[in-house]
Amino acid sequence: MLVRDVMQPKVVTVTPQTTLSEAVRLTRQRGIRHLPVLEGGALVGIVSDRDLKRAMASPATSLEARELTYLLDRLTMAEIMTRP
Repeated sequence: MLVRDVMQPKVVTVTPQTTLSEAVRLTRQRGIRHLPVLEGGALVGIVSDRDLKRAMASPATSLEARELTYLLDRLTMAEIMTRP
């Protein structure tokens, strides 16, 4: 098996300013588990599906849906990405 047999030909990337909500939408829509974080064409980090899950609120949260949405729309990849 070759790398080209399992690789994604069109890599989906995000920027450090991408919100958690947008990153979750991208991973679900595209069926991917990792998002490279690029700034000015340079790799500055990576975000995994585990990072996204960890950043989301616990099901036991006392926040209301609108409060949770407000927070998720403000949390960015710069705050949760793993840096090289």
